[in-house]
Amino acid sequence: YDFLPEDVQDHFLYCSILNQEKKILEIDNRLESYMAGHSFFINDYFSKVELYQVIEELSYISSYIANNLGISSKTVASWISVLETSGQITLLQPWFGNSGKRIVKTPKVYFNDTGLLCWVLGIEKHNFKTSPFIGSIFETAIFAELRKINKLNGSKKQIYYYRDVSQTEIDFFVIGNGCKMIEVKNSINPKSDAALGMKKLYEQFLQQGKIPQELNPLSFFIVSNTPANYPIKISTKETEFEVSVINAKEINL
Repeated sequence: YDFLPEDVQDHFLYCSILNQEKKILEIDNRLESYMAGHSFFINDYFSKVELYQVIEELSYISSYIANNLGISSKTVASWISVLETSGQITLLQPWFGNSGKRIVKTPKVYFNDTGLLCWVLGIEKHNFKTSPFIGSIFETAIFAELRKINKLNGSKKQIYYYRDVSQTEIDFFVIGNGCKMIEVKNSINPKSDAALGMKKLYEQFLQQGKIPQELNPLSFFIVSNTPANYPIKISTKETEFEVSVINAKEINL
């Protein structure tokens, strides 16, 4: 969050810290009203970090989570629905076009409130920058910013993510008049390896002989904490393309 003024960083991280305990209590109460008949949520079977890991993993392997907790997939789905309905999470759908069975087709889960996310993870200002979750928090913040900008612009774009069975993953596809592929890196100096997912997918398109129509033209971005924007040239066997490394404050759809 270095791109934000310090006072805004504090607000962003703690989500109005004076009201945080009240807000969390209200959330717990709302969730408990939905979860009648289920005797646990945040403070019983799960530690805060385990809760976050469970929610994050639901995006890929909800049946695995259900089996490990000894509950049904339907119950897991109801938890997701509760969190989504109460405004705590957003489900980001995958883009899979006409690519077939190789594409992961389950949604990815993001917290809507980075302050609540930090509370769940036990993160405070003194340990924020050293947290192993800082990359995920930064990605969550960027997704929130993308949604905000899109809404302010009339929701003209569609936002997806990409992941296939070979573990090629791209954080965001922003589709509308072409496609912006976006990787998010909590770094001040991302290198070419940060664009590996984009390179692999672009090579797949070249092998197929065309870029899917809804993605054409393609543009490539790495959103980071870089103090100065710069391009990276990525070479494939057949050609090369350019990835723009930009500071998070310069996101534009």
